[in-house]
Amino acid sequence: MESQEFSRLRKKLNKTQKQLSELLGASLKAVHSYEQGWRGIPVHVERQLLFLVFLSNEGLQNKTCWETLNCPAFRKETTVLSVRVKRKRTGRKKSKSAALVRS
Repeated sequence: MESQEFSRLRKKLNKTQKQLSELLGASLKAVHSYEQGWRGIPVHVERQLLFLVFLSNEGLQNKTCWETLNCPAFRKETTVLSVRVKRKRTGRKKSKSAALVRS
């Protein structure tokens, strides 16, 4: 990721350098250096920034993964069945993944 893209994504998130540094767990000086191109952007920082952009775009719109990914019906059926089988094998009444699939 280039420094210009890093800066563009920060602005897309509508965050200051200080706010973004807190979200990324990096220092303010590090974020400033990434944007100026003085430091290379570590892969884990890049990944975390892209995840934050994803959440701001799609992740918080209360869509199921089937709507977001446009999964075909047969794939949804297969996943729901595998969760049910796992639940029967483990004897658990409800799991978080099962609740997510049902919604």
